[in-house]
Amino acid sequence: MPDMDGPTLVQTIRGMKNAIPIIMVSGSSEARELGEKAGIDRFVEKKRLNAELGDAIHACLDRH
Repeated sequence: MPDMDGPTLVQTIRGMKNAIPIIMVSGSSEARELGEKAGIDRFVEKKRLNAELGDAIHACLDRH
């Protein structure tokens, strides 16, 4: 994203009091930490995307 990074986008969404489930995908452990602080619901490592994305989606849907 040229104008905004992922954690900033999450903060913006959460700042609007939007409870939409957010799953962040990244290969960076720093991104995970920043995303969790910003308010993501789940994090999936890029290298585990195929194995874990479905479970992350189901967990978010079950929660919301």
